[in-house]
Amino acid sequence: MTCPNKFLDDVGLDRLTFDPRILVIGTFTPDCIHREHVQWFHGAMGEGINDHVGGDHFWSVLPRLYGERSLRFEGAELLWKDFCNEHRIALTDLILGIEDFELSDDPDLENVCSCSEQIHSNAFLKLQLNDILALLAKYPSIGYVYFTGNPDNKYWKKICKPISEYCKANKIYYAGLTAPSEVSISRQKVYNSRIHPDAPVQLDEYILRSWKDKWHPACFIPCCSD
Repeated sequence: MTCPNKFLDDVGLDRLTFDPRILVIGTFTPDCIHREHVQWFHGAMGEGINDHVGGDHFWSVLPRLYGERSLRFEGAELLWKDFCNEHRIALTDLILGIEDFELSDDPDLENVCSCSEQIHSNAFLKLQLNDILALLAKYPSIGYVYFTGNPDNKYWKKICKPISEYCKANKIYYAGLTAPSEVSISRQKVYNSRIHPDAPVQLDEYILRSWKDKWHPACFIPCCSD
């Protein structure tokens, strides 16, 4: 059976009510398991706002990148969408579905439930990929593209190479971001041991600092100044 992306109606950006300046590409949000609590992209909270390790930290990091409060809490879907609308940020996923998934197979279920995109890419062979190049061609207003997958994953590097090359050829800024999940714990530990051994930072703070180094300064300019 195929495990589809939970937000297939959104990955093509057809529901946008604005011309996007920024495109943030995630990996996959499975819809073949019970994830009713995941209301939109990056909505998996782990144990909730006080869980500083598990879950997805995207909505803690992105608003704070813009000097706003964290939106990492349940029921904030409309706030997330308002934030993206205000800053003209479009969200999508790289994977549309996993074809070689079996709901009755415990390892498959464990792999697809994992927040680790590295497990997704290594455990499954038949992935339906989103045509990101078509999206970029369809929305020429996009000038900045970010990918939130694990930068150490060779599979994602291979898949994203045409995207980065397209961006370079069309003068679109492209950057890979530190994954906003527990995938980045190993990098956080290295960061703390080298830079903050006496005052280690929590995972979401580490991710925020990392994103600040990659987020293009022009992305902070109010949209009306384009």
